[in-house]
Amino acid sequence: MAAPLPLSDKQLASIRGATARINIWHGSVRSGKTIASLVCFLLMVRRASASGLIVIVGRSLQTIERNCLDVLQDPTLFGDLAAEVRHTRGATTAVVLGRVVHLVGAADREPRAGCAA
Repeated sequence: MAAPLPLSDKQLASIRGATARINIWHGSVRSGKTIASLVCFLLMVRRASASGLIVIVGRSLQTIERNCLDVLQDPTLFGDLAAEVRHTRGATTAVVLGRVVHLVGAADREPRAGCAA
């Protein structure tokens, strides 16, 4: 198997600077935001306390699968860690590094009574 791709200095700096509970990456298309944010996510899952929920929120379950889980499961990018990400397409949970991760598609949710769609 090929070695995972190296990260750029800017990607490493963005990972080191992501110290909040919620972090947002922004910038040019194809600048490495997805890979950097997913590496950071794996680090945060590894460090998370044993209690509490871990959640990935995206526009839809399909976008979470395509943009996060499929990428995390790619051994070309994540090497042996790719085997530590398990998910059945369509399921609302995944197991990442042994932890249950809940997947919430924001567009997939029904609006509550009295709320605008």
